[in-house]
Amino acid sequence: MQLLQRLGLELTDADMLSHDQLEETFDGMELSINRIITRRETFSATVPHETQYCADASLPLGAERILNPGRDGELLRTADVTYINGTETHRSILSETVLRKPVAETVAVGSGDWSAEEAVPVIRDGYILLPTGELLTYTHTDTVEATAYTHTDAGCDFVTATGSTVHIGTVAVDPRYIPYGTRMFIVSNDGAYIYGISVAEDCGGAIKGDRVD
Repeated sequence: MQLLQRLGLELTDADMLSHDQLEETFDGMELSINRIITRRETFSATVPHETQYCADASLPLGAERILNPGRDGELLRTADVTYINGTETHRSILSETVLRKPVAETVAVGSGDWSAEEAVPVIRDGYILLPTGELLTYTHTDTVEATAYTHTDAGCDFVTATGSTVHIGTVAVDPRYIPYGTRMFIVSNDGAYIYGISVAEDCGGAIKGDRVD
């Protein structure tokens, strides 16, 4: 405290000293004062629009046509924003008002003219078109190590961790990495092997992180 007084520094309620004011100083000791300010601010925020896909047999296989371009939404938010030495460190949203709702983009995906050579899924960003004409959508991709098992393997059981029975499409996961119930479409990185639709239903002692079984 005496050092601060000699330096002509006066702390306010918004200041935080790096050391206790009663701590004894020594040569080479570094003291810092952080000014913490919290302000209530109102600002606008963008709400990204979604993209919806629909199969269209009148379009060539895999071709796309935008039916509705979509539009982002907008929110008006009020937040308490904390700054330390002028740099934002925390933002707590107090309220938000919808100024404009987002409008989904609609894209038609061609499902016509399948041939025997093309009887494999068409995988694009955001959707998978199956040879049956069924259109699947997905939110993100992950690259994982994949192995296989059956209920007759050592240490395995016919009943999964979620109570279902082991069947084709059952996947053992680390639920901290992939939550139970997650639907997946499994395909090798080079596209040469397609396992297809599966569900995270089971776990295993060796299944940790980015590994599935």
